[in-house]
Amino acid sequence: MKQILFAFVGLFSCMCSFAQVKKEPNRIALIIAIGDYPESSGWDKLSSANDVPLIAGALKHQGFKDENITVIKDKQATFKGMKTAIETFIKKAQKGDIAVIHYSGHGQQIDDDNGDEADGLDEALVPYDAPQENDGRNINNHFRDDLIGEELTKLRTALGPEGNLLVILDACHSGTATRGLGKKRGTNKIYRMPDNMKKVILRDNEEADFGIVEDGKDLAPMVAYEACAPDQCNTEYTLEDGTGVGSLSLAFSRAMEKADKNTTYRGLFDIMKLEMATMVPGQQPEVEGDVDKVLFGGKAKSKPVYFMADSLTKDGMIMITAGKLFGVFEG
Repeated sequence: MKQILFAFVGLFSCMCSFAQVKKEPNRIALIIAIGDYPESSGWDKLSSANDVPLIAGALKHQGFKDENITVIKDKQATFKGMKTAIETFIKKAQKGDIAVIHYSGHGQQIDDDNGDEADGLDEALVPYDAPQENDGRNINNHFRDDLIGEELTKLRTALGPEGNLLVILDACHSGTATRGLGKKRGTNKIYRMPDNMKKVILRDNEEADFGIVEDGKDLAPMVAYEACAPDQCNTEYTLEDGTGVGSLSLAFSRAMEKADKNTTYRGLFDIMKLEMATMVPGQQPEVEGDVDKVLFGGKAKSKPVYFMADSLTKDGMIMITAGKLFGVFEG
């Protein structure tokens, strides 16, 4: 009888231990890429579609599954399409999840509509159906920073304090033109409202970020990486084969190859800045939020260490540049 009792107690103890094992958080992502803007919009074509595999690939190495990575592109990413996609993404989020939102496309400043900007201008993302200039019809399809902040606060509430949110904006915020050969993801033109056409604009170049990270209780920690300062345009980078890509997207992809569970958002950003300094000199990427938090709440996955084969000898021996000088030892 004692043996049976001991066995039952042992089994019950194991079951309790199993029940206390914390559930692995879901890893969900929303990627928005707009490059094939309609000619009538006044916007140049971009290489945003090439950013999608860069970001998706980096996230898959971090345990994000294909079915949890949502991508909307071009005609899908109208103002309504973007808003619907974000709201659907919020409904998908659960407490403790790790979430990423990435945007590639144009960015522009627009007349502030609620008086909360010192310079009278909102920063905005440019959906597929947002024109570059107001033709007098007062079309308001820009995705303002105020709306972005509201939606992200809803998402952070859904994720809860144990969750984690990363936002990557590969667009320019405002746009005094910068020198460079790559395509500009924005313009120096301000989208003006008819009533404000004659109003003088004084850009606030002291503003240091996009301003989408709000403080509040019961919210998931959040970090936003932004491609450039508010008084700059974001320039695309051209790879050796002639392919254009977003400079921030490529820098993020490369930085993630070096990340592990101990990497902070600040540490990752430092790597990204070095990458961008070689691609788009003079462009100043920005970061805001809980930068000293560990990446993905300490749940980042280290990328497997591998070495490239330098050559293959006739007798089948593979030569690899490795050894003690490269930190590789026997075993």
